[in-house]
Amino acid sequence: MERMTDGEYLAGQQYASGANLSARRHLHERWSESAVDWHEWLFARLPEDPGDLLELAGGTGELWAVNRGRIPENWSLTLTDVSVGMVDEMRQRLGDRPRTEFHQADARELPFESDSFDTVVMNHALYHVDDRPSALAEIRRVLRRGGTLVAATNGPAHMFELDLLAAPVLGTPTEDPGVGFGLLSGYPQLLAHFDKVVVERFPDSIVARGTEGVEDVYAYVASTLESPEPDAMAELRVAIEARVANGGFRITKDVGVFTAFA
Repeated sequence: MERMTDGEYLAGQQYASGANLSARRHLHERWSESAVDWHEWLFARLPEDPGDLLELAGGTGELWAVNRGRIPENWSLTLTDVSVGMVDEMRQRLGDRPRTEFHQADARELPFESDSFDTVVMNHALYHVDDRPSALAEIRRVLRRGGTLVAATNGPAHMFELDLLAAPVLGTPTEDPGVGFGLLSGYPQLLAHFDKVVVERFPDSIVARGTEGVEDVYAYVASTLESPEPDAMAELRVAIEARVANGGFRITKDVGVFTAFA
């Protein structure tokens, strides 16, 4: 992904709305081999009683929309994103749920009092923060003693085959899941702010097939780019078609979640 920690670009262009996220999510939802949806799996890793829960960088609210029927009525949710467009989409999807608030918020400087929450959730977002020490210090500040941070991220093998395919054509990987905060690099960063950290991986992979698979893989790559060159993208499409035609395009998914205890 281009400019992975450029906050102005991410909030103003890449994630100004949910369109790019939807293109990437579609590939996972349509072609993942796991019988369990990622958002259902992640939801099951939240504390049984999360108390006052804050989500940072919540995007379009997919975690809560997918699990709407599983959320107890007494849960108190504060859902945020740095992008105004994302907050608006969250509010449209979830605004009718009681005990739910929506705010624009930057993880590096949270507009909440200290000791305000029992649980903080960040789903594939900390690697976008350019100043993670400040963000983690802020998260720790707003968490009450005994609180929990649930932070999902990628490992070094995530989408590896797609990176290899796209790199010769585009000159850059589609994503670098190990930059900044991954399943390996994130552990010591969390330990600098939390008393205990555990990690769990989500076993899954993608196998894209047929014409629809080609289109979905192509759309995934295109969604990560700011200004792709038409000729390069045409070459990429040919390369994707060749891989899909050869028994399907298998892509490794290396994802998981940290649970950090305050």
